Amino acid sequence: MNTDLPRHGPARSRSRAPLPRAQCARRCAAAALVAVGLLAGCASGKQYLISVDGSIPTPLVESLPVRVGVYYSPEFSNYTSAEESLSGDTWQVAFADLQQRYVHAMLTSAFDEVVISPTATPGTDVSYDVLLVPEVENFSFLTPRESGSKFFAVSMRHFVRFIGVDGTDYGAWEINSYGRSRSSFGRSIKDLASEACLDAMRDLATSVIVGLPEEIVNRGIDGIAEQASRGPRL
Repeated sequence: MNTDLPRHGPARSRSRAPLPRAQCARRCAAAALVAVGLLAGCASGKQYLISVDGSIPTPLVESLPVRVGVYYSPEFSNYTSAEESLSGDTWQVAFADLQQRYVHAMLTSAFDEVVISPTATPGTDVSYDVLLVPEVENFSFLTPRESGSKFFAVSMRHFVRFIGVDGTDYGAWEINSYGRSRSSFGRSIKDLASEACLDAMRDLATSVIVGLPEEIVNRGIDGIAEQASRGPRL
């Protein structure tokens, strides 16, 4: 029996030499990019473009003998909002000029004369008694998954600023409007989302036609409070 040990002796563990610092940094960076790409792929969702349009109702009211000016900013006249849902989907809601057309239709029904002003401040020679400046403060859009129902839901917050012909700031009126979609049978997601937005526009229009004369009276705007106190009759 040969008891001699093998010439190569007992097995020895080998240790790798550490990677150069630059090479290690490159590998770490590559791994990080792969991880980010995987996360982005998981988080990305669908993109929806919702174009809101519809007919504008004609209110049956008696107009007031008041001349109002109104300034529509570019943001108000061509309003667009981008919302991201909990599922990662992106909803881009475009009102185009619908918002302006709705508000303007209500003003022309409530007052004898409506003049579009090119600026948000009265000039030296104006043909109106008060300047109105509508603004969008907030837009919120909820999908059925987020609202916990079968409907799309929309809420909007607007402000209408009142400015006298002499530049006096009479404050701002806050308007909150809401809308939702109706029956979803046989209809597309885009149609339902658009319907909720249009419903919020109708709610806004109702608030303007009913509440604006009262707001003018409450603010004591010179020269027109007495006429506006009669209010348009529905």
